[in-house]
Amino acid sequence: MATCPSRPPPARARAVRRSDDRRAGRVPCGEGSHAGYARDDDGTSAAPRTRASGPAMPAAAAVGRSPRWSFSMWPAMTTPWESEAGRIQARSRRRHVGRVTPADPVPETRPMEPRDTRLTDPGADCDRDDHVQSCTRGGIMGPTVSRDESGVPRHRRHSGRISRWSVAIVTVAMVATAMPASADARSPSAVDTSGHRQVGWTACGPRLECASVPVPLDWDRPSGATISLSVIRHLASDPEERIGSLFFNPGGPGGSGVGAVAERGDSLDALTQGRFDIVGWDIRGSGGSAPVSCFDDAAARAGFWEGLPVPTTGAEERRYFAKTVALAHRCGELNGDLLAHISTVDTARDLDHLRRLVGDQRLSYLGESYGTHIGQTYANLFPNRVRAMALDGLVDSAAAAAGLGPVLASSLRGTDQVFRRFLELCETAGPDRCALAGHGPVAARVELLLDRLRHAPIPAPDADPPGVLTYGETLTALKFVGLPNPALWPQVAALLEAAFQGDGSAIANIAAGATSDEARLTLQEQGVALVCADTPARRHPAAWPSAVGRLEMVSRVAGPVVGWINAPCASWPAASPDRHTGPWNATTPNPILLIGTRFDPNTPLASARLADRRLGNAVLLIHDGYGHLSRRDPSTCVIEATGRYLVGLVTPPSGTVCPSDRIPFDPEFGQPAD
Repeated sequence: MATCPSRPPPARARAVRRSDDRRAGRVPCGEGSHAGYARDDDGTSAAPRTRASGPAMPAAAAVGRSPRWSFSMWPAMTTPWESEAGRIQARSRRRHVGRVTPADPVPETRPMEPRDTRLTDPGADCDRDDHVQSCTRGGIMGPTVSRDESGVPRHRRHSGRISRWSVAIVTVAMVATAMPASADARSPSAVDTSGHRQVGWTACGPRLECASVPVPLDWDRPSGATISLSVIRHLASDPEERIGSLFFNPGGPGGSGVGAVAERGDSLDALTQGRFDIVGWDIRGSGGSAPVSCFDDAAARAGFWEGLPVPTTGAEERRYFAKTVALAHRCGELNGDLLAHISTVDTARDLDHLRRLVGDQRLSYLGESYGTHIGQTYANLFPNRVRAMALDGLVDSAAAAAGLGPVLASSLRGTDQVFRRFLELCETAGPDRCALAGHGPVAARVELLLDRLRHAPIPAPDADPPGVLTYGETLTALKFVGLPNPALWPQVAALLEAAFQGDGSAIANIAAGATSDEARLTLQEQGVALVCADTPARRHPAAWPSAVGRLEMVSRVAGPVVGWINAPCASWPAASPDRHTGPWNATTPNPILLIGTRFDPNTPLASARLADRRLGNAVLLIHDGYGHLSRRDPSTCVIEATGRYLVGLVTPPSGTVCPSDRIPFDPEFGQPAD
């Protein structure tokens, strides 16, 4: 199954690959390369596709096939340890790529054109902020480019010369944006005669190039301390018709854009007809970009947490809460000034810096989940710099500005509804396709199971290690693995049926992922730090347990999980001086495409409707499907509409509703409709 329409690369693209071994990725990759990234057969990180799962499916087999952890506030990514991509990311983090450099000012750079076929608009106004002037009036940014009816430039052919506006970025272990072929040969430290530092790109996989970009720790002090951003690009398969760069963020907060582009670059290239370099980056505070870390090593982290899961009893809550207060203190001690400079505004300024470096006059951007908050922030800070922006699975940015309680509540409003739909669809599918069906009303049986777990754990004799399954562990597995991924719903049903029969081993094994070292670092340190930077708790730490109770009233399934995981924000030692609190109503030159899935457990359709009403120029496309993000429940209609928009700036008619190709529990789920 392909999540995006695929097509063979054009003949001229094949010729480019044959004649240019470096850009085809046939150059040995250095340390930190992304060669060997494991992909699904469709090139994406989507959940595995499944056939019908009946009651005979062994729970152990189901758990062996199904766990795809997404540790984030708004889970959108596969877990770092699931693929070679994740292992490379982990190695990068261990090398501490991108730590704060106290006295290393950002080198002055000149935009250098990745290829002469870039998008320009000589009639655009100059854009200014406190630190940057980007002017294009009168052709300052390059030659005039005519456009066809869709607004796509008819690129003039050049002799292959590199224009003086070619891009500059700096290379270290894993970053990529867009560079001309002749610049690829430069070393990372090459300096031109004017003293401007040049970009050196490193091949790091098939059609992948990586580098590291220095940016100010504090954008209000551009000559002060610096950090480095880990960036990657997947080269356009149709370079002669290239429009520019498409920046991509997969969500999180803190999901690796480097890993996402390495895994999904081919499918995103197909989505956009090979006409963009696909650029991803690890946002500051995460992955390979000045990552937050609150412990010296994994042993110290494990000793601190002592395996504590999400609490569900009064005694557990008191112990867990004390840990969150201590964690916030540790994070402040070990990360210093970094914590005050990882807000989404800081990330939006990083994104604008990368846009300039790749030579794009205006931003083309695709954001998922938390990536939609980055997009909304960017659009409201720099509205005239947006060419195209597609946002899938929208976060309520106004709620994020209001504080931690409001944004968590906004993300939970659809969770229990999606859980009910899971149970209803299971009932309709019947016992041949859903293991929970055929033994009486499905919803009543699951309710009985959850009530039993709330009062006492059930045995998990085959868990690793053997033990029991708790109520909190069950909710954690549903929140992070089960509900966001409708492809897994047959397996989820089989695991719940096994627990109903008295064996919680399979669910306990999945839930154990939430207490792994990688999850603690990714979710409870880096993810929480990014959340706290944007959304202060606005209440005394001692009042947070009651706030969790209110979140549980919004969602019984997910309220306690997200409430306790984000509890350190109530004691967080740093505040961002630059967080954006509004307005959220900017008007961009072209419409922003908003994509909301009707039954999304993490970013409800209501948030997309709110963004549609607030933004001055937006079009809402409703995906009539299930799961977190439209790609989790593939829709050819959504895929084609997104591709047309990003390439040709053609938006679907207002009020368009796209059906999914299949429904959950269909044995052919994930396959294109007949």
